[in-house]
Amino acid sequence: MKNLRARFLLVAVLLLPAIFIFSSCGKDDDPTPPPAGVFTWTTAGATYTADKDTAFISGPFSIIASKDASLPSIKSFQIYLSAFATGAYTLSATGDQINYFTSAGLVTSQSGTLNITATGSTVSGNFTTTLTGGILMTGTFTNVPVKP
Repeated sequence: MKNLRARFLLVAVLLLPAIFIFSSCGKDDDPTPPPAGVFTWTTAGATYTADKDTAFISGPFSIIASKDASLPSIKSFQIYLSAFATGAYTLSATGDQINYFTSAGLVTSQSGTLNITATGSTVSGNFTTTLTGGILMTGTFTNVPVKP
């Protein structure tokens, strides 16, 4: 009987710490959400930050961003790319391009470069472009959420 009790005590001493360790290593019930996306651009000496930004991978790869969604102060981007792979993309009026709509009308990229620096569930990068009418624009986008 003493031998049985000793074995039981030995098993309990060895198993209890293991049970405690495995039961305390559960997943975090409140995962930290990804950082919010930020899309900013500068043109004509003014810097803007989008109120809304989203990237889409179905259809053409595109990044949509806007500020002040109602007229007369609307500013809206549509960036169309051939892929969301990291690297540099040459911007033009056709192919990889930026369309920028304001209350003054639509202007499109004529030349420039867009760099994607990170991809996954979000996309990040920067761009420099000359738009219709010789308008220079630079911008950055960080952690813009990607949707199907």
